Amino acid sequence: MQAQTEMAPRRRTQEERSAATRQAVLLAARDTICDLGYSRTTVAEVALRAGVSRGAQGHHYPSKEKMMLAVADFIFSGVERDLSQIAERLGKEPGNVEAFINDIWKRVFHRDNFCPVMELVNAARTNPALRELLSVRWQRLIETYDEIWARVISRSEHGNPEMVMLLNLTLSMLRGMAFHRVIDDDNQEYYDDLLKAWSSIVKRIVGKESLQGIKIT
Repeated sequence: MQAQTEMAPRRRTQEERSAATRQAVLLAARDTICDLGYSRTTVAEVALRAGVSRGAQGHHYPSKEKMMLAVADFIFSGVERDLSQIAERLGKEPGNVEAFINDIWKRVFHRDNFCPVMELVNAARTNPALRELLSVRWQRLIETYDEIWARVISRSEHGNPEMVMLLNLTLSMLRGMAFHRVIDDDNQEYYDDLLKAWSSIVKRIVGKESLQGIKIT
């Protein structure tokens, strides 16, 4: 019997090749921002790390600013996908406060996300276009957090000023922990203890103990 001829691998389309180039550039830019900082990140360094030619990179992102805007959008889109998966999981485990806090910490505030965002936020102080983009994406994230939070607490409590404050306090604490971890990345036990302690506090409050003594403005 004649041996079957092996099928040749399918050639990628131009759009698939372009998408792969964009993905490589954005990932390299994200890591470069984190490693070198925003000001020291150059289009040449990103192209080198991405393994693409300057011409190919420039075709998609002709300037550093356009590349940085795309990186910000790329990171926030990834966070939104992670949040969607967290929401799906919590939809099957309503009331799981500890899972909400731990998932947000591990999947949203990890180094690959927080480090470049921290650099981009700092750069946005003097870059109106970047500041506007971050503001829009930030607001969208807040709305997404609110939707997930509604799965954790009682639906009847959704919109309760105390529950809104509790979500904002939780997110603020996680941001503070992420800032601290930039300097001290080795003390995982310290962060685990903070997460456990705050989860315990939140569970007691969600369990109908009010935020007594905290003024809500």
